[in-house]
Amino acid sequence: MVPDLGSPIIRLARAKVRRGRNLVLRIDDIVVNRGEHLVLLGGNGSGKNLLASLLTGQCRESSIYVAFDKCFVPSLDVHTVSFEEQRRLLLREKRFDVSEYDETARDEGTSVYRFVSGARVDQDKDKERLTRLLDDLGLSTVINQGIRYLSSGQLRRVKLARGLYSERDGFPQLLVLDNVLESIDRQSEKKIRDTLSQVRHTGKTVIELCRRPEQILDGADRLVLLKRDGFNLCCETSGAKDDVIKSSGYKSLVKPRPWAMTRLKKLLGGSSTDSYPLESFIKLRNVNANYGTKKVLKNFSWSMTSEDNVLIEGPNGCGKSTLLSLIDGENHMAYSQEVFLFGRLRGSGETIWETKANFGVVSNEIHYQYLQTPSVIDVVVSGFFDSLGLYSEPSSKQIEIGKLWLRSVAPSVDFAESYAELSFGQQRLVLLSRAMVKQPRVLILDEACVGLDDEHTVNLIRIIDTIARNSRTRVLYVSHENGPRPQCLNKKLSFVENADRSFSVIESDL
Repeated sequence: MVPDLGSPIIRLARAKVRRGRNLVLRIDDIVVNRGEHLVLLGGNGSGKNLLASLLTGQCRESSIYVAFDKCFVPSLDVHTVSFEEQRRLLLREKRFDVSEYDETARDEGTSVYRFVSGARVDQDKDKERLTRLLDDLGLSTVINQGIRYLSSGQLRRVKLARGLYSERDGFPQLLVLDNVLESIDRQSEKKIRDTLSQVRHTGKTVIELCRRPEQILDGADRLVLLKRDGFNLCCETSGAKDDVIKSSGYKSLVKPRPWAMTRLKKLLGGSSTDSYPLESFIKLRNVNANYGTKKVLKNFSWSMTSEDNVLIEGPNGCGKSTLLSLIDGENHMAYSQEVFLFGRLRGSGETIWETKANFGVVSNEIHYQYLQTPSVIDVVVSGFFDSLGLYSEPSSKQIEIGKLWLRSVAPSVDFAESYAELSFGQQRLVLLSRAMVKQPRVLILDEACVGLDDEHTVNLIRIIDTIARNSRTRVLYVSHENGPRPQCLNKKLSFVENADRSFSVIESDL
């Protein structure tokens, strides 16, 4: 018998779950009802993901503290949209990549259409709804494209389409949305909000994880406000949305606390950029680049000097990350083209490691690929070696520098903690420390604020400005959000869509 809307499908009682050496999640009770929209709200490291895993049967303690309705089977009826799920999906695609055995040296992999339609056993059922979903989410133009060739924001919408299309006749379906509006441009955000506003009419249950109050989706019924209190992760308050937003805990969440920058300034040395001679950092002349079969850059010319801090902006899938990969040594298309780095033509005898030594990078791609090493300090000092993992023995001096950067950038993270047990946002700050340990000539921040709550976002912006003002490091800041940006930015590259869906790149001052 199918339960009525509003009937409980998940009950959690008196949960006490330990994570890592010290943290304990303590929750008295939570009930999730069919067809409702429940929001788990809290800052970085407050326990949202752990609680969501507990509620959806994904951690071993679920069998102790959680009871599921007999009509609800978590392994079949839970559909998660998150960065971690995107990471797993891309790793799976990489494992099955056979491009090196193909005469075209290209393996498209799983197409968007195949991936989304595969959410149902009967893939031919309700094709009209599938077509409408793909169109509503702005995916109709990429349905035959391999998901491994999508931008992070496009892949986020594809995962959402699959979750919305999922169905098991007679059984309630649960959609878990982990900060679904992160890494999404403004146009795509509207498509997602409009599409999800119709979820209530489908009978699906939604559990939304959110760290920024302004990103809570429309239609939320109840809020559970989580916080970290010493070594405890707990519920500060819960109830109807309108009641919770009046609470003191909610108000403190929307008023970011500034961190002291004294330690960081001392670490950087406080040198004025005026004391350094003008240099040519990056110069591109008539460069062309494709991403798969898509033309991204055509006869593109641009230069960056040691006086420039550059904003690169544009919608999902326009080619921002492709441009960065031409610059930092990751893209082979830079060879045989006029790409000059620090006065030297790429491919004129330098090694890839000599190129990488000039750059510090924070990006979704690095976050996806990074090996979950035993401790945070291992992740940070790996920046000295430009490796994804620590394979060389660091010196005591390198370890000390790594600790200093960690204390300056991520004060809430202990260097002995396990990187794998940090929240996504805390991992992001660790990766910034990793990028800066060698004080690179150019710091590339590709959607650096993804995964950060308002407090960490505001303070990350302040950290970037402090770096730009007090060191030789110049900044390439990639964004599509209409949120806070560093004040140090003085140049802008804008990807503007043309009538034929290609993009032009326009340079301007800020």
